Amino acid sequence: MKRAAQVVTGLLSLSVVLGAAAVVLGYVHLTPVLSGSMRPGLQPGDVVVTTRVPARDVRAGDVVVFHPPGSDALRVHRVRTLSTGPRGVVMTTKGDANRDADPWKARITGHDAYRVVGHVPWLGWAAVELHGFGGYRALALVLGLLLAYEAVRAGRGGRRRATA
Repeated sequence: MKRAAQVVTGLLSLSVVLGAAAVVLGYVHLTPVLSGSMRPGLQPGDVVVTTRVPARDVRAGDVVVFHPPGSDALRVHRVRTLSTGPRGVVMTTKGDANRDADPWKARITGHDAYRVVGHVPWLGWAAVELHGFGGYRALALVLGLLLAYEAVRAGRGGRRRATA
């Protein structure tokens, strides 16, 4: 039983390390969900995992993270329509729980599109509470360090018991 727990801890730690490396290297991004506009699929406090894709690969129906025109805030909404013009791709969006489409048309060019590829429930609650203070980055760092510490501690404890 102890060996199974060590294996699970090791696999979890490896997953966290690989996930953290993917975030640090820019392969994926983590964005907290701050509102209920994407319910029932995404709840406030969830964290969406996104990957950067070329604008030409975005399709209607994709859930994307983007900056609405004239805003520094990030939105997580579903793409409703797309049109391509000389200055890039223009999309209209809508939150799944919202009755109406968003009032803007957002332009994406080059590799500016971030498509949601998954989500982690509840991981972003601290970010929701600390919104505006960069809380989700601090939370991800603290959780990663705690899991890495536990993995090292479990690994050392397992070796000591095996040699005693």
